[in-house]
Amino acid sequence: MAFRRLGFCVAAALAALLTVTLTACDPEQMGHPPPGSPPGPQAQRPTPYAGVQLRSVEFDPSLATGGHSAGARLVAVTPRAPAAQAGLKEDDIVVAGNGRPLRDSKAFVDAIAATGIGKPLALTLLRDGRMEEITLVPGERRAQSNREFYENIDRRIAEETRAGDTASGAGQLAEAFGHYVRALQFLHEKNNAEEEELKINGILVKLAALRPQVRVRVPAEADRHNRRAILLLQQARTAEDNDRAYHAFNDALFDAPWIPDLWLNAGLVAEKAGYPEGARSYLRRALLLDPEGADGPAIRQKIAALDLLIEERRPWLAYTGTYTRADKTQERVELRGRELSVISVTGATEGNGRRDKAGDILARGTINGRSSGIGKWTDRPSNPNEIRCFGAVNDKDAEFRIEERVLSIIVTQRMFIGSTCEITQRNPVAQRRYGASP
Repeated sequence: MAFRRLGFCVAAALAALLTVTLTACDPEQMGHPPPGSPPGPQAQRPTPYAGVQLRSVEFDPSLATGGHSAGARLVAVTPRAPAAQAGLKEDDIVVAGNGRPLRDSKAFVDAIAATGIGKPLALTLLRDGRMEEITLVPGERRAQSNREFYENIDRRIAEETRAGDTASGAGQLAEAFGHYVRALQFLHEKNNAEEEELKINGILVKLAALRPQVRVRVPAEADRHNRRAILLLQQARTAEDNDRAYHAFNDALFDAPWIPDLWLNAGLVAEKAGYPEGARSYLRRALLLDPEGADGPAIRQKIAALDLLIEERRPWLAYTGTYTRADKTQERVELRGRELSVISVTGATEGNGRRDKAGDILARGTINGRSSGIGKWTDRPSNPNEIRCFGAVNDKDAEFRIEERVLSIIVTQRMFIGSTCEITQRNPVAQRRYGASP
């Protein structure tokens, strides 16, 4: 099944809703990982806080934009948070801070961090096609800040959905369409979390009913994101490259969530990146929006295959995540599709007999069913004889097992004669054990 380049032929605009090129998402540096990837570390020290959800944007420079062509769009502003107190609003595009250009959401977050808690940050922004100046004074991120942020997102989702229902009941179909898209964009900011599945699908059902009756111009930026994602995918050499393509498809979905082909493309790249759970959700949404489409039979067959893979992966997912060992080093267990890997997060510490660096792969292999798999353990020995005989980096046969709520990696260790490198014995040894709660 091929990726679609989106031959758009629909018309009429949601101009107020979709007027800029959205290229990244950052809820004050709480990024959206692909489904199934482990969470990042939590902040341990006081950090400046504004209370906004951001997306990087690009647009054509003009006199009205003061020559600026990029910035950070405010998707959501938490009530009573520092940004709201400063007067910032949804859809403001911040283009400069203290006179310096802020070309994306990361630059805005970095400016807040550099300014510090309780100090003023002079912002230049675009609002309703005009340049304005606003002073933001960052506060301190509190324990309840994230809860308040997501409560606001939930409130905005409910408001836009109700407004869409009201407009639809009054026969104002184009207006209803716009409200439903806006609700989906807020849901998108929650990373399409599993618990939001019914909400997303429920709104897509409403959009599916309106699509034949409302002709909406698909923004050019959605096509651009889609084309960029396909190019990224074609050039992909690593798992991280596939993740970049995945995020680019999601940018396109933010712009135009009513397009079945975008969900299809996102589903296919999620599968290629090794996230079948996310792939299945996206493919189901493609069917929901276009149940009688020509690709329907192939998509349904693909979903059936994903169902089997998801069932096989389910026991293994309990062991994915980051683990801290007794020597304070950290390792991360990842599962992409059927490929299981253990990656060094911190690298070896002095005196622990290891030579791995941060990012080195310690183990890799393929699961075969719900409790076993085979692969390799990569040794980086410190023993001079072992290095001379087998190399500074060498692979050993490994078996992965799930038994009694523990994931064990059994490595075939070699006993050998140092002077001749002759292997005298091979012994299976439990090299690592990971509990179900990292």
